[in-house]
Amino acid sequence: MIIEIVGIDGAGKSTIAEWIARSWSFDLRKVRPFDPAFWSDAVQIEQALGIRAVESIKAGAIAHALLLEMAKLNEGHIVFDRFLEGAHMYWSVKNIYPLPMEVLCKLRPPDHVVLLDINPEVAIERRRSPSEKTRKEELFYLQACASYFKDQSIKSRWRVIDANLPLEHVKSEIEKFLVSLGL
Repeated sequence: MIIEIVGIDGAGKSTIAEWIARSWSFDLRKVRPFDPAFWSDAVQIEQALGIRAVESIKAGAIAHALLLEMAKLNEGHIVFDRFLEGAHMYWSVKNIYPLPMEVLCKLRPPDHVVLLDINPEVAIERRRSPSEKTRKEELFYLQACASYFKDQSIKSRWRVIDANLPLEHVKSEIEKFLVSLGL
């Protein structure tokens, strides 16, 4: 079984995915597309070619990391802090699709998706590092990501948990969800 935890940056994805892995004996995975060398290269690319070029290589790096994770899927229970739905969100919000449809159709979707729904104003204060240069741009980006996730959660019937509430409440809701799956 694959469970993907999604939400905007600052929603608590890493915290919840780590807790599920520890408490429920899931294999914890995270699509990790960016290393320090990537960011160094990104600065040079942005200076030479602009931000859209950087967004394009970010989209490609996410696709590359996602495909590597897909190739390593195994049996058992896996919880992903970002996976397929998180990649789709970035590509959709930035309007950059680095993989052709015939590849996307071959990718195994998660069995269950949990959306940690949080107000972008709250998330912006919680997050580790910004994605955009100014607070205004960051808030706009987070709002676009939140909107994408809310739309997808309705279409795809994801489990939605209010991440504005205290962590213990979020954990309690996750626990109820996992129990409902027979775990």
